[in-house]
Amino acid sequence: MKKLSLFLIANFFTINFAFSQEATNNALQANPYLIKGNNNSNNSSMPEAQKELPTFESGWNYNTLQIGKNKFQTSFLVKQINYLDEDNVFKPIVPTFTETTNGFVMSQAPFTVIAPLTSDGIAKFINNNRFDIVSETKINEPSLTASIQAIGTDNVSGNIEEADLGWGIVQYVIYKNAYPKYNADLIYWVHQGKTPTLKKLIRFNSFDKAPIKETAFNFRIFYDKDVYFQKSINNEMLAWAGKDTITDFKGNINTILAENKYMDSHPTKRIIGMEEFRIWDSGKSSYVAEDSAIRKKTRLIKITIAPEANSESFILSKIIPDNFFKSAVFPVYSDATLNCSSVAGDGSVQYWNNSSWTTAHNATSGQYTGSDGFDYASTGMTAGEWTNGNWQIVRAFCPIATTSLPGDAIISSASLWIYAAIWGTASRNVCMVRQTQASVFSLVNSDYGQISSTQKIAADKASGDWGSGAYLEWPLTDLAYITPGGYTKIGLRTTADYNNTQPGETGGISSIRTSEYTPSGTNPKLVITYIVPASPTVSTQAINSIAATTATGNGNVTDDGGAAITERGVCWNTSTAPNTSNNKTISSGTTGALAASMTGLTAGTLYYVRAYAINSVGISYGNEVTFTTLNIPTLTSPTATNITMSTAILGANVTSDGGASITARGTCWGTAANPTTNCVAEGGVTTGVFTHARTGLPWGTFIYHRAYATNSVGTGYSADGTFTTSSPTPATVDWNNSNVQEITLSTDRSLTFTNGKNGGLYTLIIKQNATGGLTFTWPSNVKWAGGVAPTLTFTPNAIDIIKFIYDGTNYLDYGIRMDIK
Repeated sequence: MKKLSLFLIANFFTINFAFSQEATNNALQANPYLIKGNNNSNNSSMPEAQKELPTFESGWNYNTLQIGKNKFQTSFLVKQINYLDEDNVFKPIVPTFTETTNGFVMSQAPFTVIAPLTSDGIAKFINNNRFDIVSETKINEPSLTASIQAIGTDNVSGNIEEADLGWGIVQYVIYKNAYPKYNADLIYWVHQGKTPTLKKLIRFNSFDKAPIKETAFNFRIFYDKDVYFQKSINNEMLAWAGKDTITDFKGNINTILAENKYMDSHPTKRIIGMEEFRIWDSGKSSYVAEDSAIRKKTRLIKITIAPEANSESFILSKIIPDNFFKSAVFPVYSDATLNCSSVAGDGSVQYWNNSSWTTAHNATSGQYTGSDGFDYASTGMTAGEWTNGNWQIVRAFCPIATTSLPGDAIISSASLWIYAAIWGTASRNVCMVRQTQASVFSLVNSDYGQISSTQKIAADKASGDWGSGAYLEWPLTDLAYITPGGYTKIGLRTTADYNNTQPGETGGISSIRTSEYTPSGTNPKLVITYIVPASPTVSTQAINSIAATTATGNGNVTDDGGAAITERGVCWNTSTAPNTSNNKTISSGTTGALAASMTGLTAGTLYYVRAYAINSVGISYGNEVTFTTLNIPTLTSPTATNITMSTAILGANVTSDGGASITARGTCWGTAANPTTNCVAEGGVTTGVFTHARTGLPWGTFIYHRAYATNSVGTGYSADGTFTTSSPTPATVDWNNSNVQEITLSTDRSLTFTNGKNGGLYTLIIKQNATGGLTFTWPSNVKWAGGVAPTLTFTPNAIDIIKFIYDGTNYLDYGIRMDIK
């Protein structure tokens, strides 16, 4: 490894938050739409408070359940609760160890930790974090590994235990009495607080063996790549050439890759940080009543960092002060931590003085910020007068990343869940307000003045509701304040502080569990229920009222997608997948059934139709249906058979009714093409072949004929057919031969009368031959009663008798006897 150059630069924080287990359970019980989620592996190894039901979607600080059609519920937490695994899926951080032959391994976090099997072994912290929660982008750079080894311990085997180290019940690896001279244990523990960190604790168990003078506890640190140590103080970059020892080195350190040199340039995102080094005891939190048990004692401690001779490693020395243990509550802890990168801005800022309420209330900057990461379990909030005459006002801050909330989300409800306890001698109302802290990543004293006194976002809540400690839901009323794509910054202050009304006693809430508290079940969280609008859901029904040029399209908007329907109707085209740019008709209404008239259609045409609906998200189309507009019937194959001098059997084939019932069909004839005269209905009303006899045709004539069929649309015709009627054989009746004459027809005849006598009475007997069906043409000077010639009997061997009187010019009808038997 190359010789290291060392610089010191700014502090980062990381945060972690857990999804509401009770909210998850409730959502699942009423959730018929639950979509499969991450189905997190190794769930059985998680602490009970952190176990998650399958989720619809997860991110670094949130879990989302789908609880209905387009309806979701997301729990956003201040801290990171999920890490991006190598399969590109966010999974819950599970800070537990598994014993292997190579050591105690913890891999379900933004880093991997391997604690040694014995206290004098080498621990590894592997920064293989795949997601930067500050920029919310993926990290693709190679991992960075730091190795750390305790110096001066006995060879003590490690064991996995669970206990409360001050942040709730956690699991850790302990090497009991690894420092026998001091009755001190060595502990490796991954703390899932504001930032997931590897804590290397020294736990002093008794006063009798605690150090009586300033004592250094040493650790060897080395890295798998060349690195710089960096820190900035007052924006000034401090540098260490790597050959000198730095003493009294307090604050947060970040170790970055050497090729970066300055973290500000961010060529990579591989960082291994060390938080401020502290020593603390097991006393009560500083936010408890005056008359309670001994308070917590804590102190920043100095360290030295020096290059190890003839080595590429460094010796980190923690300097334990000689007078710390005299008034401490044992056990006493001191830590050395490693982390990736971090953000956290929840906590409290307080102000106190002994002058006046107005001074405290109107101050623009506080005097103490409870976001230094040490008051791990709680923050506090109060407004009142202490018994010693000091005024104290504490304001709490909770910035929550709601960056993953969709910008078009329609929020129906939101609640802040916090764990707190009553403070002081009187219950006091507490306000939830807007706040504008300078950085969502950390709190500073000046944030004291960045909390609203005019913009409440929820109804006041009585501090007494929390009692001695409870985790309660606090519904938001100002849903517009929730910030999709950014941070929703929530502040808490007492009503007396909000109204600038000087109270007469101490009261408020305390022990507000911040993101630093390890068990995720009581961390602050913002639970938001919302609808993400989608395009509507539409179905298309069958077309009705079909005519030749019009029809009615039908559909149903079964779901508006969570956004108002702005237009709906049907669209159509003569090709598949019609859309509104083709042809459309708008129907009134929003959801439910719709009907729309389609006009300007072409008869006998196949159309494709889809119902559609539009909302703010977009347009949706239903399934496609087809229909064919009505048409006149179609006919083919006109036929003419049994053609005589004046008769024929005419017909055709009705191949289609055009989509509507046929009301009549028949034939027409004429002496010109496309005849529309001499039309006679056949009597049928179906499709198919039909024929019927036609009479009264002119003999010896070229005739055009065609068939027709009629429906509600109109009349359709077949193509023309043609034929010529036969001409009769001429025959002459000479009345000189006899006044009574007989003609037996063997063929059609054309008659001529001669030699009639004025006043003569003549009788003509007409017989059909054995075949029948024969006719003849009368002379033009034969006149009939009513002007209509009789129709002969055409049956075989039929006999008809017709009498005439001759007036010298015409033969006048005198009597007709048909079908003589």
